[in-house]
Amino acid sequence: ESNRLIKLVNSLLDLSKMEAGMLKYQFEPAELSELVKTSLDSLAPLAAAKNITIHNNVYTSLLVRVDQVRMLQVLRNIIGNAIKFTHEKGTITIEGNVRGDRVEVRVQDNGIGIAPEDIERIFLKFQQVTPAKGESIKGTGFGLATVRQIILAHGGKVWATSQLGQGSTFYISLQSAA
Repeated sequence: ESNRLIKLVNSLLDLSKMEAGMLKYQFEPAELSELVKTSLDSLAPLAAAKNITIHNNVYTSLLVRVDQVRMLQVLRNIIGNAIKFTHEKGTITIEGNVRGDRVEVRVQDNGIGIAPEDIERIFLKFQQVTPAKGESIKGTGFGLATVRQIILAHGGKVWATSQLGQGSTFYISLQSAA
């Protein structure tokens, strides 16, 4: 419990620093496929516990200029949420594509989905969406707010689309470093 509380306090402090523009970033070119692979490696036990199939369709040659530590945080959060909100034996697909001078990452799940009126709210701190049918899923309400701050600091965009009961798709758009 102590470790969980320390992690929670550190997450809140990091988010406050990000919002105040006080967090230092170390931008460098990175291969998106390696960042996704590293994230998936750390999340594999969670997916395996729910027997979730993850299709990683992010291939090499997608170079982005990012703070690798913070970008791993973003990917782990979004993919981790996809795992958290996808039922047992579900599917998650991750894709990366070039769109002009941008690289777009797409994380799609077939989980519980998000109501249309809640889509924008999920990126605000302390906001959580109540799952349908009285399901209880733990969280702090910091994760997607932190993702949003990190992506904005990278000059990028993050957004989501969803349908209740059909799943969600999260998008990240970053400047290409190629």
